[in-house]
Amino acid sequence: MRGLCQTAMALVMVTLLWGCTGMQDRSRSTLLEQRLQQIESRQEESRTMSEQLRQDNALLAERVDTLSLEVVDLSMELQRLQAATAHGRSLGPEPSAKPASLPVPKEAPDIKKRAEKSAPITPADKVAADETYQKGLGLVRGGKPVQGRHILVGFIRKYPHHALVPNAHYWIGESYVDQKIYSDAILAFKQVPEHFPQHPKAPDALLKIASCYQFLGDKPNASFYLGILVKKYPDAPATKLARERFADLL
Repeated sequence: MRGLCQTAMALVMVTLLWGCTGMQDRSRSTLLEQRLQQIESRQEESRTMSEQLRQDNALLAERVDTLSLEVVDLSMELQRLQAATAHGRSLGPEPSAKPASLPVPKEAPDIKKRAEKSAPITPADKVAADETYQKGLGLVRGGKPVQGRHILVGFIRKYPHHALVPNAHYWIGESYVDQKIYSDAILAFKQVPEHFPQHPKAPDALLKIASCYQFLGDKPNASFYLGILVKKYPDAPATKLARERFADLL
């Protein structure tokens, strides 16, 4: 009888020990799970903060780029105003004038001299030049006229012999039109018919010049450049558009 009691007590002790061990294991498991959740939560917070920091840095870099481009534009505008004041220049000829060639803004780079001083473009340079032009064009067409214009101006200065230089001048004009800065658009568009009269963009540029003058309320000069367009490029698609849109000015 005594032996049975001892055996029963031993079983009770073993059961209690196993129970305590199980409770300790469950407690440890719960503690580990809580710590793991805390670590995961901190990692998520760290990822969120890193992403926010990346976005803030990207935004800051974009603002710095925009400010840099605005400084370039302001510098170019200052040069334009200084040149206009020094030479008493107007944006275009008087309606009664009949110049042999279109006027060129005094502050504009001398394209011919720049081309003479620059070496012809090499096949290797052409690849980089094409990429630069396409990047600038894409920005202008994509609603970023300041950034696109900055790249196209650099393209013209670096690759003055490139076949797309006339196109670059044209799209610089379009970038100003997009901002409704019609006076500077006129100056940019005039580079095409003045320096590249045989280029397909020349009649388009003349039409744009006339349109810009009309936006400025200067119908005499608008009519003047429409007359040049019709006379020099009678069969161009731009001339057909001019006759349709500006019949009262022709």
